[in-house]
Amino acid sequence: PLTGGGLAAVGLLWTGFEMLVIWYLALLASIALALWNNERFIKAEPKPEDAGRWSLNIAAGFTPNFLVLPAIVPLLWVEGDVANNILLTVVMLVSLPMAAVFYGAWLPLAFAGILRFLPLMMIYPAAHFAGLPWITPALYVVFTCVNCSVAVGVHRAARNTVLLQLRNEELLREVAAARERAERANETKSVFLASMSHELRTPLNGIMGFSELIKRGAPKYLDYAANIHDSGKHLLSLINDILDLAKIEAGKRE
Repeated sequence: PLTGGGLAAVGLLWTGFEMLVIWYLALLASIALALWNNERFIKAEPKPEDAGRWSLNIAAGFTPNFLVLPAIVPLLWVEGDVANNILLTVVMLVSLPMAAVFYGAWLPLAFAGILRFLPLMMIYPAAHFAGLPWITPALYVVFTCVNCSVAVGVHRAARNTVLLQLRNEELLREVAAARERAERANETKSVFLASMSHELRTPLNGIMGFSELIKRGAPKYLDYAANIHDSGKHLLSLINDILDLAKIEAGKRE
């Protein structure tokens, strides 16, 4: 809107107020259509399979703007007026790299934005270059090709950025899933250790008690009782270590 308003204000030097108002209102309408279409796209949160349909919608939304904006050249062009011709030529030339940068994420739109001024540049400035008529159109074509190359570079950068973002999201999902699995496994292990330790400790207490009673009985049982008691103490020590480990992992012990 600001660029169009500036062009319309300067254009009052060469054409009537009514025509410029009509052109500017048409430009604002084309911009509003493109913005409205973009908002619909964002709110719809489209899926990958909707890409074709939305590509056509976006292209249709920009088409009026691509037709209205170049119309300022034939509307304002004054043959033989150097200032007028230079201004409009500069406007057309500047629009090419702007289109390459703004629309480069989608190459069909970028190429359409770049090529929309080429016919006008060939018809107006190039056709009236008296010195060497073939140089100016050749330069315009070269400049157009350069900006198409810039658009390709912008497209690659945008594509790589999107792919990197998708890859990062995928990695974050994988990390979250792995962490969840690890937490579940750790929880299961802690429950298992706790229940297993208590299950083993209960009969061990009986073993220890009865072995002590046997040790106080007949002499022939003393060796067996000592073995039972020593083994029981050793196993109980292991169970206590396992319980301590479970407490440490559960954050209940340093």
